[in-house]
Amino acid sequence: MRIFIALSLLGLIAFDALAQSSDPPSAFLLKEMQEDRTEVRMVTSQFAPNTASPWHIHPAAVAIYVETGTGVWEIEGKPPKTVSAGQGLLEPANRRSRVMNKHATQVLKLISFQVSDPARPFSIQYK
Repeated sequence: MRIFIALSLLGLIAFDALAQSSDPPSAFLLKEMQEDRTEVRMVTSQFAPNTASPWHIHPAAVAIYVETGTGVWEIEGKPPKTVSAGQGLLEPANRRSRVMNKHATQVLKLISFQVSDPARPFSIQYK
């Protein structure tokens, strides 16, 4: 009985950790102005096991490549989508979204591409 309770508590802790959003470490690999006055951005980000990004929106669409791991994307108005290493997806502009790394041990690493007005942020945390 004690083992069952301990395992149940561990399951709740793991679920709670996933439910709590964390800001992923990210870095711009490229941020360059084009002749048409748009900015090309390439960003890396990673998510520890059992974590999720905060709900957010992108003022301009973002093309995402999954470098390692598997992520589950929740995008407003669409069913959840699982994307694994070597695959990509598009997060549309101005739609609430988040990504979850539900894996117990593997880090999720992403490379994101965006072409945007330089005055607009890459993303805006949704409250």
